[in-house]
Amino acid sequence: MPLIKQPRARTTVTAHSNEETEFPRFTKPVGAVTRPVGPGPSIPQGAAEAPTRRARSSRFLLGFIVGLVAAAFGIAALSFMLVGGDLTPGPQRPARQALVVTPDSVGAPLPLELPEPAPPAAEPPPPTLLDPTPPTTPLPSARLFVHHVVGASWASQATAVVGALQTGGLTVIDTRQVQGNISTGNVRFFFEEDRDAATRLAELLGGLYGERFGAREFRLIDFTHYSPKPRQRTLEIWLPN
Repeated sequence: MPLIKQPRARTTVTAHSNEETEFPRFTKPVGAVTRPVGPGPSIPQGAAEAPTRRARSSRFLLGFIVGLVAAAFGIAALSFMLVGGDLTPGPQRPARQALVVTPDSVGAPLPLELPEPAPPAAEPPPPTLLDPTPPTTPLPSARLFVHHVVGASWASQATAVVGALQTGGLTVIDTRQVQGNISTGNVRFFFEEDRDAATRLAELLGGLYGERFGAREFRLIDFTHYSPKPRQRTLEIWLPN
């Protein structure tokens, strides 16, 4: 008997629409280099702590300034309280009133206070003893030295003056010539005791010149400071030219 072939059952494959099967999804493009995922770049510890330190310093400085201002206000308030108590005026003293004394009975006025006696006058100082006046040198005993300018005419004039002085009883020791110019006649003395004799000699020479050579004045010159000094009673005559 012939075998009857049974028809094969068809197996129906349900096609599931799977996107991953048909079109696989790639999270990264093909050819991209895969890098390991790790921690990010490390930050230095000092750089991370710097803002924190700055914030702490700012807060400390601000607190210090606030405390300093508060202390200043406190000191000022305390000083004001202390000084304010001293500036408060104290109780004023009552004004003094003059005490008026009324006499018990009407009569003679009250005796006034006697004035204080004047102090005794100071005794005058004892008279001081004056230094005795030094003795003056008489003119005839003076030692005369005549000076004149170099020149024949001045030499003859000096000779005439010397002759007149000797005729009057005076002693001329020497006649000397000097270089230069003698604008004004003069008589020089070297000791205070010879001042009067020099004064009389200057007056005598002025009159002598007035009679013979025209009016000329002779001055008196003090040479008491001169050193070394000549002998006492020495007088020098300087004739003008």
